Amino acid sequence: MMLRRSLVTLAFAAVATTGVASAKRMPVPPPPRPVLVISTTPALVEHIQTRDAVLVACARGERAAVIATRVTLRWDSAARVRAVSVRGGTVRFNRCAARALRGTIAGVTGRGIARATMKVQRPVAPSRPAPTALDACQVDADCTIYFRLQACVPQEPLAINRAQGPAARAAFPPRRLECAMGGPDYDELVRANERRWSTSCAQARCVLHDAGVPARPRGLP
Repeated sequence: MMLRRSLVTLAFAAVATTGVASAKRMPVPPPPRPVLVISTTPALVEHIQTRDAVLVACARGERAAVIATRVTLRWDSAARVRAVSVRGGTVRFNRCAARALRGTIAGVTGRGIARATMKVQRPVAPSRPAPTALDACQVDADCTIYFRLQACVPQEPLAINRAQGPAARAAFPPRRLECAMGGPDYDELVRANERRWSTSCAQARCVLHDAGVPARPRGLP
């Protein structure tokens, strides 16, 4: 009885091991092609699919996510494409695709004609990630100035993403000092700080620029 149980256990282990090994050897399916072609002429399918990148570029800017078209190609005795008809897409796409499908068709002999159904996936622009840091940016317009100190004039500037104002106030609670200044001295202080600070986006980070206090015009005390 013990011998029989041992043999059953070994057989089960062998089957389980074989199953695991088979699972590991299962091929990973390739990603779907951006251009799907259905035709009874294999040479035409290959001719179109070798132009995947150009056809996808033709689809950029189209409204439809998938552009479904009917393609007809005629070639001469030297296998050079002499006429291309693309129907089903927009006028712009059809013209662009027709230009892309010209050339020489490999694998055909003599003049001929072939038709195909072609579906081209419109390229999807990468979504712009939401900033995760106070100073993350993509373009200059993303950046603004957050002043950590409010006094007679704003002070202690910090370059941040303009959408991160609440986060900046939480990380750097603004401090306030009463301002009792007035008259010409106050006006001069405000003038000296006008347009002093600016920001730009450099290497995906908001950068602060200090133009400095402008020189006092001659003749002023």
